[in-house]
Amino acid sequence: MAALMVERKAPDRGAEPEVGVVERNGGVFVPDEEFGYWEAERRERTDRPGRKGTGRVENGGARDDQRSTLRVLDVERMLREEPAPIPWLAEPLLATGCLTLLAGREGQGKSMLALALAAAVGRGEKLAGLDCLPASTLYVDAENGEREAHRRVRGLGVRPQRLVYVEADGFSLRKHLGELRALVAERRPGLLVLDSLRSLAPGLDENDSAKVEEVLRPLATLAQRGGIAVLLLHHAGKQGTDSYRGSTAIGAAVELGFTLSRHPEDPQGATRRRLGCWKSRPAPEPPPRWITLEATGSGILLGETEAFSAGTAKREGVKDELLAALGDEPASWADWVRAAGLDPKDGTARRARDDLEKTGAATKDDADRWARTSRSEGVPNGGATAPPVTPPVTPPETTISSGIPARVPNMAPLGTPAVGTPARLLDADALIARLEAELGAVEITRGDAYHGPGRSRCKDCGALLIADRDTGQPCCWTCERSAT
Repeated sequence: MAALMVERKAPDRGAEPEVGVVERNGGVFVPDEEFGYWEAERRERTDRPGRKGTGRVENGGARDDQRSTLRVLDVERMLREEPAPIPWLAEPLLATGCLTLLAGREGQGKSMLALALAAAVGRGEKLAGLDCLPASTLYVDAENGEREAHRRVRGLGVRPQRLVYVEADGFSLRKHLGELRALVAERRPGLLVLDSLRSLAPGLDENDSAKVEEVLRPLATLAQRGGIAVLLLHHAGKQGTDSYRGSTAIGAAVELGFTLSRHPEDPQGATRRRLGCWKSRPAPEPPPRWITLEATGSGILLGETEAFSAGTAKREGVKDELLAALGDEPASWADWVRAAGLDPKDGTARRARDDLEKTGAATKDDADRWARTSRSEGVPNGGATAPPVTPPVTPPETTISSGIPARVPNMAPLGTPAVGTPARLLDADALIARLEAELGAVEITRGDAYHGPGRSRCKDCGALLIADRDTGQPCCWTCERSAT
């Protein structure tokens, strides 16, 4: 049975400038019997006089048909010219010619993120703040199986002809690397994803630096000589570490290293992830990036989100405890904090106390005694962390649900009953529909606010009229009868 389960077909070479030459990212590559692609510019540099390994006459007339293992770089040219820009495919995670390691513990969403990157690269769109250039992806999967791959690919809306998904059945990077090179040469991807190191190198002792080097170094060379970005998924180390599992040779072999993790105290830990960088050879290490990663019945949701801070979450809980222990009678800080069951020297408790003072939930007198601020002084919920109440919108400036400010003449504030209306809450949906309709933002349908000929309020109670769902005629939602 083949190690890589993929339907092979001859590549379309109709768009190539000549047989055997491939254009990619502004560079030109030619097939190489060992690595699939070889940069033509590099080949031209090696064909200069005095360069070994090119078939030229060397060493007093001897012909050297062997590729040299040492190449002298042109330092003078380096001093004259600016370095080429970093060929980012998805900055700062993926770069052409670089091997990236994405580590994470089980269930963190490594495969889901890798597939989302493949979909974004295929469309050339931004993903969770990452700018992705358009390219095709070769995804070699030894972890998830066809059923799970089908579900994820379908949910991501992958662009056709931009993803080649390969199931690795019995494949080993140590035994079948030539097959992988041939597949890369045939499919010519811009991104190669390997999921994962443990499954694609079965039996590998991850703590043996020599064995790890034997597996990873050819992948780095494949990325460099093939002119592609390679993303290798791997498992993270022990809980709480922001790194990878195994020998340090793993980190030494890659150009870019990231870990996907979640904080154990994060209340949104089911979907929020931290993407932290622990190595970046081509550029300075970027700051951690926080993303949401969620699989739903209709697809996969991935985007940016705010950072989680364990200290902030803990402080919010302490604020609630302090506020509950604070009475109307002034008390010293020591008495107050001990009543809440906390230590007066606790830094978190002190910062929570300062937050309560800043928000006006607690006040301090000249004798350094603390008391709860009266609700009559205008502090919502006494400074508790419950969601604040949104105040009524006052005319003439208001905002419709689309977020576009507009002037609405002769409109009472939303939530304010008209004169003569019984003291009950107005129909918020009807009011919003009426507001949007008057601004021309939506089309009026039955069941929305009535804006046909005649009056718009009930002559008996003054409430807004709505359109009957069956007849479309005006009726009063308060009196529950027709207004005609």
